[in-house]
Amino acid sequence: MKLILAEKPSVAKTIASFLGAKTRHDGYFEGNGYIVTYAVGHLVGLYDMKDYDKDKYSGSWKLSNFPFIPQDKFKFKVDSSKKKQFDIVKKLLHRDDIEYVINATDNDREGELISFLIFLLAKNKKPVKRILVNEWTPEDITRGINNLKDDIDMRNLQAAGYTRLITDWLIGINFTSVATLKYGNGKLLNIGRVILPTVKLVYDRDMEILNFVPKTYYEIEGNFKSKNGEYKGKYIKGKETFFSRDFTVNENVLIPRYETEELVENILYRIDDYFGDYERIQLCDVGTGSGAIAISLALEEEKLNVVATDISHEALEVAKLNAQQLGASVKFYQGDMLQPLIDNDMKFDIFVSNPPYIPNEQDIENVVKDNEPHIALFGGNDGLYFYRKIFASVKDVIQEKALLAFEMGFDQRALMEQAVEYYFPHTPYEIIKDINGKDRMLFIYYHLKDKLWY
Repeated sequence: MKLILAEKPSVAKTIASFLGAKTRHDGYFEGNGYIVTYAVGHLVGLYDMKDYDKDKYSGSWKLSNFPFIPQDKFKFKVDSSKKKQFDIVKKLLHRDDIEYVINATDNDREGELISFLIFLLAKNKKPVKRILVNEWTPEDITRGINNLKDDIDMRNLQAAGYTRLITDWLIGINFTSVATLKYGNGKLLNIGRVILPTVKLVYDRDMEILNFVPKTYYEIEGNFKSKNGEYKGKYIKGKETFFSRDFTVNENVLIPRYETEELVENILYRIDDYFGDYERIQLCDVGTGSGAIAISLALEEEKLNVVATDISHEALEVAKLNAQQLGASVKFYQGDMLQPLIDNDMKFDIFVSNPPYIPNEQDIENVVKDNEPHIALFGGNDGLYFYRKIFASVKDVIQEKALLAFEMGFDQRALMEQAVEYYFPHTPYEIIKDINGKDRMLFIYYHLKDKLWY
């Protein structure tokens, strides 16, 4: 016979129904080799102060009696309103036909604490196993029963629950008593781990409202037309939306463009077809700037291990901030183009870059020229300086089979084809148009075994 301890009567009823324990008794269900009983929340709690010393701590509090910490050890007692159910559980734990106990309290530290204290006060000697599920569907119960954990595996969670209980008790008992005596003016001042910071949040917000001084501010809005219709846009300083996520930007990074979102989309589209059943794929983003490409790829495709580089320390600080705020796992290295990758002997399956590609002498809008870092804009006399630099040494940082992806200028097709065919002879590549029908992306499908590298 196996004894299951649930946290609530409703959960016990669900488990018993599925396992066929259909005979109902006072405080438990039985049948088909199982007994299913339950707690009613916390059956066991800590002693009050007066339980330790009734004469000293009953009646009026005295400041000289605090702080209070039990001299020997913390003691526990059964909640008087729940003693009947505790006695039922205790009796079941000591039945001779019980082979082992399955702990089915909630899958968290509070659930562990509830069962731990019941077993402690009931002096349980039977082996305890743990069922870990988040819902009590038939499928989850079956899976949990077939994958029971040993109680020893739950020790850390039990310790966390026990420690929180003791800490809450010490803070609540002592701070409430002392604060009431010193500042209460005859009224009880409840202080606890949860209530105190909650009240402080409410107070701070009330003070903000009370002290609020209205100020005039301005927003910049514009009406825009595109081939898909008209829309109103608002300028938000310091933020830019990219791939449906808000990225922090400043004067040290290039503002992410919607064309670059298409580069990310096309990379994601090609991963499964090109790399098949690869379990992990190594990807690097060179010249990451705000980190928009690297972070978006890391968040969209769980197979990717992503590394990003930039020569600018200031830009990398922005990228690191974005990764932290968006919860992306990306490793960042500072250095000139591929050099930090070479120095660390890294090899990648996917190489991505959106390098500067505006020719030095090309006129650009003043709002761009005056507000965005030139190091991220201009790419030499014809705009391909950084591409050629990458093409010349990228063989040192890619695997035998690799996908190379770049954003490029819409009017650079002829020059780009010449450069690709020079550095990657006989290697398949394609230039892809953006949503506006302009040449915008370069993809190179490199496989060393099939090609000669000159």
